[in-house]
Amino acid sequence: LNSEITAIGFMVLMSRSIRLYIAACRRAGFDAARGASSVGAVAAPADRPDAEPVEARRMMNSLVFLPAYPELPVGSLARLAAAAAPTTLMNPRVAPRLRRA
Repeated sequence: LNSEITAIGFMVLMSRSIRLYIAACRRAGFDAARGASSVGAVAAPADRPDAEPVEARRMMNSLVFLPAYPELPVGSLARLAAAAAPTTLMNPRVAPRLRRA
C-alpha cells in the first residue's frame, strides 16, 4: 500500500431510510454515499447461472459508505453516529440493539 493514501471507507448496511441517513450525515459535514465504483458483486460464470450472487447484490444495494480514516479529527466518529442516530432508530432491526448498549 502507498503510505500516502489513507482514505478508508466504513460501510453500514441499511434496510430502510438510506436517503435520510445519507442526508443526515451530509448535513453534519460527512461525505456519505450509496455506491462505490470499485466495490461490487462478481457475476457468475455464464455456465453457472445457479451461482449468481443474488444476496451479494441485494447487500450492495443496501450499503452506505462513510468516511473513516486516521486523519479524521477527534470526535468525528461520535458526531457522525449522533447525526445518523435518528434515522438509525427508525430501523426496527437496529433500534433494539442500540437501546441495550
